[in-house]
Amino acid sequence: MVSPIPKSNKNGYSLIELVVIIAVLTILLPIGFNLFSGLVDYVKFVAAQVVLTDSVKACKSNKQPQTSRIPDVVFSIFGTDKPISCSETAFAAQVLNKCCLVIDPSNGKKNFGAGWPNSLATCTSCSELELEKYSQPITDWNEYAKSLENTSKTLFTKAKADCEEPANTSDRAVSGKSEYAIDDNTNTSWTCKGEASIDIELPAKTLIKSINLDYQGSAEEAAFIQLYVDGKIVAEGTQTAHRKTWLIQPITGKTITYKMLQKPAVQSGTLESAVQTSVAEWTELGYASVNGKPVECTNKSCYNSHFDKTY
Repeated sequence: MVSPIPKSNKNGYSLIELVVIIAVLTILLPIGFNLFSGLVDYVKFVAAQVVLTDSVKACKSNKQPQTSRIPDVVFSIFGTDKPISCSETAFAAQVLNKCCLVIDPSNGKKNFGAGWPNSLATCTSCSELELEKYSQPITDWNEYAKSLENTSKTLFTKAKADCEEPANTSDRAVSGKSEYAIDDNTNTSWTCKGEASIDIELPAKTLIKSINLDYQGSAEEAAFIQLYVDGKIVAEGTQTAHRKTWLIQPITGKTITYKMLQKPAVQSGTLESAVQTSVAEWTELGYASVNGKPVECTNKSCYNSHFDKTY
């Protein structure tokens, strides 16, 4: 009979012991998949907790935390892609892309005071946990924009427009097609004469905090647009032929609808002075992504944000 691995202390196994267990179970996994797969996942779940706890202890000892490589576990600062650092306020581990464990190094609170779940079955993802964090309407948009600086942008993979019509430009080959809206190239644009809309799809459901849009201005300098996530309106206002970040209340979704309406859009002016407006005759979009570091011009700070609304 194989003797059980002895515990290193009263609080449980050490990280090294857990990593060894994962390695052994991984070898045994093909022998009895149904028997061992759940156990392997549970050990990863426990190992992630050990790493987070050890990271807090390291910070209290003025040492930089070391996050071990555990299969299917990603360590970061909660809500960002930054690695764990003692200067931050919330360490996170995403286990199997479906379970989020968070700890505050300053006070040891787990999952914002709710405590860590007892099992993977009762655990929620980091996206779901973050949605809970933003359950109330955002009031400090400047601070919100700063929180996005260390997130990664996500590009779209599919696009479908209700019309495709090349704009009256010297090079008509670079405008018209709906695919030009998501090709990560601002020198090409999807265009259509008059009011039009386009559905652009992300690779998977994503926690969307901001939408980045741009176009070259071959058809229009400014247009009044509406933005929808999976059919729900999230923002509207002026989009110009320059990169603009639309900050929105966080929402989980996959498809964004960009819709141009023939309503007045801000063409020039400042937030403090009178503005000039225009009504677009063409719909255009040359670049789109979600999240990532916001650009200077947002729907909460730009000169053309007079008519902008967030829902």
